[in-house]
Amino acid sequence: MVQPGLWEFAVAVYSRPGVEHACLVLQDSYGLDVDVLLFAVWLGARGESLGPVLDGGLAISEKWQAVIGPLRATRRALKAMPQSETVGSLRAAVKAAELSAEHAELDALEVLAGIPGQGGRATAEANLRRYFSALNIAADLLGRDEVLRILDAAFPT
Repeated sequence: MVQPGLWEFAVAVYSRPGVEHACLVLQDSYGLDVDVLLFAVWLGARGESLGPVLDGGLAISEKWQAVIGPLRATRRALKAMPQSETVGSLRAAVKAAELSAEHAELDALEVLAGIPGQGGRATAEANLRRYFSALNIAADLLGRDEVLRILDAAFPT
């Protein structure tokens, strides 16, 4: 079976019911980079450990979040503005730029991947534990409904 690229995997998982909300809760509550979160799950699905590429992934995340964070803040600020056609067009343009930046970050992360092996949910969970640990977030985050929703979407039974 051919493994999807990171962008395709991320879009597919993110579009499943409840995953967008779960990702945004984790992003806003814990400061997680959704792209790195999905990268860790994707690597697990491919049978790869996040460990060897974690530092590189965090460095990519830091650089891209310096771009994506302000775009996200601008988009959210525009949502609170009195709505007009001009504000709506501007918000749509900022949202498109934010999505393009997310795509670029995922492309940069994908370059770190190695050769796929036999993957599965257990490898993805181990990768998430490593990511959470690197951010000094309690490992019990793995049991939160939002994380479980993402894993269930990535590994349907």
